[in-house]
Amino acid sequence: MAFCCLKNLPIKRKLTVMVMVTSGLALLLACAAFMTYEQIAFRNAMVRDLSITARMIGDNSAASLSFNEAGSAEQTLRSLNAQTHLIGAAIYNRDGQLFARYQRPNAAPAFAPPETPGRGHRFADSHLELSLPIRLAGETIGTVYLRSDLDEVRARKQRYLIIVGAVMLGALGAAFLLSRQMQKSISEPITHLSEVAGRVASEKNYSVRATSRGTDELGCLIDSFNGMLGEIQKRDGALQKSHEELEERVTKRTELLREEVAERKRSEEALRESEARVRTIVDTAMDAVVAMDAGGVIVDCNPQAEAIFGWSRAEAIGRRFPDTVIPPEDRAAHSRPATRSPSAPSSATSAGANAWKP
Repeated sequence: MAFCCLKNLPIKRKLTVMVMVTSGLALLLACAAFMTYEQIAFRNAMVRDLSITARMIGDNSAASLSFNEAGSAEQTLRSLNAQTHLIGAAIYNRDGQLFARYQRPNAAPAFAPPETPGRGHRFADSHLELSLPIRLAGETIGTVYLRSDLDEVRARKQRYLIIVGAVMLGALGAAFLLSRQMQKSISEPITHLSEVAGRVASEKNYSVRATSRGTDELGCLIDSFNGMLGEIQKRDGALQKSHEELEERVTKRTELLREEVAERKRSEEALRESEARVRTIVDTAMDAVVAMDAGGVIVDCNPQAEAIFGWSRAEAIGRRFPDTVIPPEDRAAHSRPATRSPSAPSSATSAGANAWKP
C-alpha cells in the first residue's frame, strides 16, 4: 500500500522518500541493535555487581551463621543502605530457614523474602533477585538473598530512547538535505528528458534534442532518445516530401481531368451542333432522304420522303426498304441500280427513283 502511494509522485519526491525511508530504517535497526546490546550488557553488569555484593555479604556473615548470631548478620545487612537500588536482603541458614533480613527504608510495598531461596538470578517485571550460597571451609552453611529494583534499567532505557530519537532526527535531517542535493544528478536528467518528450508529443517538433549530462545509463538513455528523434525526423521529412509530391501530382492530374472534361464538353457540344446542322440539312432537303442500316431496315427519313411515299416517319422506321415502302408498281424500278440521265427527270416515277438513289 505504501509503495502504491509513491507511484504518482514526481521523481524528485520518490528519490527523497526512498533515501529517507532507507536511511531511517537502517538507522532504526542500528539503534535497536545498539539498545538491545546495551540492555543485555547492562543487565549482565547488574547481575555481576549484585553477585559481588552478595559474595561480600556472605563472607561477612559466615561467622555470624557459624555462631548463630542473628544480630551480627542483621548488622552486616544494614551496611547495604548505601546501595539505594536494593529493595531488601535476607540470610538463610543451612536448613533454609530465615536467619536475618533487611528492608530498604521507606520501601513500598514492604519487602517479603521468599520462604525458600532459589539458586542463581532471575529478572522479574519490576526487580532482579539473586541467591548465592555462603561457604565456610568448603562447606555451604547458608544462603544470601538480594532483591534489586530495575529503576536504573528503566531510566537508562528512557535516556537511550531520547538519545536515539535525537540521533534519528539529526541523521534524517542530514539525510534529507544530502538527498535533496544528490538526487539532482538523477532527477534533473530524467525531468529534462520528460520535458523534451512532452514538447515533442505536443508540438510534433522532432528537431528538438535533450541535453546529455554524462556517460552513465541516463546519458546513454538520452543519447538513444536523441537518435530516435533524429530517425523520426528523417522519416517525417521523407513522408512530408512524399505527401507534397503526391499533392502536386493530384493537383496536376485534377487539372488534366478538368481540361479533359472541358474538351469533352466542347466535343459533345460541337457534335450536337454538327448533328443539328445535318438534321437541318436533311429536313430541309428538296429530295427524299431515307437512312438504312446494313440489313436495309429504315432507321430515319426526312419530311420529303414522307410526302413522296405517303408513310409517316414513325411508320417507316423499322421497315425494310423497298418492300414495305415503295408501291409494288415502282419496286421493279428500284430493284436495279438507278441512274440519272443528263437531263432532268420529267415524270414523277423517275423523280422518285432519283430521290431514292443511294
